[in-house]
Amino acid sequence: VLRLFLVPAFIALMLRFRATADQNFYLASLAVFAIAAVTDALDGFIARTRKMKTELGSFLDPLADKFLISSATIILCLRLPLPQTLPSWYGVLVISRDVLILTGVSVIYMMTGDITIKPSIASKITTFLQIVTVLWVMLAFRRPEIIWHASAAFTVISAVGYILEGGRKINAASEANPGGQPQGPGNG
Repeated sequence: VLRLFLVPAFIALMLRFRATADQNFYLASLAVFAIAAVTDALDGFIARTRKMKTELGSFLDPLADKFLISSATIILCLRLPLPQTLPSWYGVLVISRDVLILTGVSVIYMMTGDITIKPSIASKITTFLQIVTVLWVMLAFRRPEIIWHASAAFTVISAVGYILEGGRKINAASEANPGGQPQGPGNG
């Protein structure tokens, strides 16, 4: 949940940096992003090792990831006074995947009244690579195209995986409900 509050701070600091070119705002935004990335890893580790997974956490965790990564990606696609930025095609790819996932989850929820979020291995690798991509670019490491191409490849792979899994869930819901009445909230 902390990450949800760190996203606006990251955005505000990056926009302030863009307006002023004051490196202190940039360094603060880098620190906020790094803290958010570390809390993501700690959240997951603690939830798994202490058997503290909750339904709310399984919903909020990927949502926080999407807000954090999407906002950082969009901002780093802007022309900023930085040694490195992200190419616009990368931003379009990351945002498109997230819109696809959120749309698919909404459709499945409307059809079944249930959302079971189980991230795949490809999805976890994608999130990791997207976070590394943002940090790599913000830290101006050499050869950023290597990491953003790897991240882009896994972004596509995980999107295809979500499309296939969503198709299976939609087909199963259609077979379980041949009359075609939505099974969402208030209909089942």
